[in-house]
Amino acid sequence: MPKKNPDTALPRATNQLLEIYHASTLSTSRFEDRYWETQLDRLIRKHLAAGQDDVIEAALDELAKKDTDEADDLFEQVQATCQSLELDVNRQPWQAVLITSAFAVWTRYQLPQVKMTEEILAQFIDVLKRTVLAPDVKLAALPKLVGIDEMPRSFSQTSEWLNKLANRAVGKRAAMPTTITVEPNPALLVDTRHLVMAVAAPKGQPIFRWQADPSMAQETCQSTWGAAIEPVLAQLLPGCQFHALVPQLYHSSIELSEQHMRLIAIISASEWLHSTLNLKPGELRATIAAVGEQSVQEYRIGYHRGRQQDVIYGTIWPVFNNFGAAENGSIVDTVDEIAAILKDCDVEHVKRIPGVLLPESCDDCGAPLFPNPSGELVHVDLPEEAFEAPQHFH
Repeated sequence: MPKKNPDTALPRATNQLLEIYHASTLSTSRFEDRYWETQLDRLIRKHLAAGQDDVIEAALDELAKKDTDEADDLFEQVQATCQSLELDVNRQPWQAVLITSAFAVWTRYQLPQVKMTEEILAQFIDVLKRTVLAPDVKLAALPKLVGIDEMPRSFSQTSEWLNKLANRAVGKRAAMPTTITVEPNPALLVDTRHLVMAVAAPKGQPIFRWQADPSMAQETCQSTWGAAIEPVLAQLLPGCQFHALVPQLYHSSIELSEQHMRLIAIISASEWLHSTLNLKPGELRATIAAVGEQSVQEYRIGYHRGRQQDVIYGTIWPVFNNFGAAENGSIVDTVDEIAAILKDCDVEHVKRIPGVLLPESCDDCGAPLFPNPSGELVHVDLPEEAFEAPQHFH
């Protein structure tokens, strides 16, 4: 009896995508590489245009069952496709990419809900063109700073945002992308905000300043950008501290900002607790626990006063590129890094819980539970004086 092909249960479109991907992995020359990349790019774009994320997700899931490296490779190709495109401008080929400029924002009060005027947006664009982007590029940006929850949640939605903004950038008529509506969280003291834009240039021409001038380091562009945009952010975000990350392609920028936020979350939590609760030096302590199901998915940090067991606040340190994270060496390295950051924030006493705990959440409200000094995951119990602190910056 003939052996069944394990892929026969998959949809035809998914099988086709997998066939072309597998063919690309057998390439023996750069000439073949370019051919298969073109074929794969064309097919992925077809599914993105049709909103067929399920086809792509099924292919990724199938690859992940057999080879996580191949799944990561296809995932990166899909990301690259949905954040870049080519378009015709006056019968000339142009290229456009989706970029975000990420800002880490934190406050002792409450993150403000802001609207960006045309004048403020023009200032952002002017600084970008002077510090980060190559000369003569065209761009169109969303006229607001958006949080991650307001941004696309699928490959096809990301591609749709790029298409609309890219067409606006080159002077074509297109609707502005629609953000996802979310209710503001008054308890949120730290978050990322993104200025999302499409940047276009003639095909083959540079997009970023460090491409136009190879002697210009990205670090120099970032520091120049951060210094130049600081007064604009101060006007837009009163009562807040912020850090401007260098603008990058959409997915890279999001990943960079999420990694950076792990640090900012600890800094802002420590500053807020010390100030709001009027804590003395050495009074604020912390407990760190690795949390996950089959491997370490995140580290949870519970804050408490002195020798008390009550957890008064909690922050989460997500783990990225998680393969092998459950190895003991990885856990030790990460906990040492977190502990060093806490001590820099005047949290001198840091306890480490051995092993990996299951990711428990509150049955009633769904909030994550955080470790107390005994190694138990418990609900945060914020002291009453924290609620009496000013909630708005005046």
